Amino acid sequence: MKYFYRCGIYGLDRICKQCARDKQKSYWRKHKDKARDSQLRYNYGISLATWNELFKKQKGRCTICSRNQSKLKRELVTDHDHITGKVRGLLCRDCNRNLGWYEKYRNKIMEYLNG
Repeated sequence: MKYFYRCGIYGLDRICKQCARDKQKSYWRKHKDKARDSQLRYNYGISLATWNELFKKQKGRCTICSRNQSKLKRELVTDHDHITGKVRGLLCRDCNRNLGWYEKYRNKIMEYLNG
């Protein structure tokens, strides 16, 4: 019974959990653009078309360090303001992580630098 999802009034789903996961993975592999569009709309409120326009506007480069997408191991990430939710641009993972760290410790950094 633990190998099947619960399903409505009938109790258990007709396919096991592993088969259900495999079926879902297969579907999203076949529909990558649809999956990416859904993820972008859910997380950032933008469409895949908007993301692609931003990528083109930035010429495929990180906004901060200007490294090109082709030089990176992973694709650029969507940077956004965690308070307003507004998308600011596309960054490499290193710059995105460092920016998040800076935003968290900005006051302490400024105190230190100003003596």
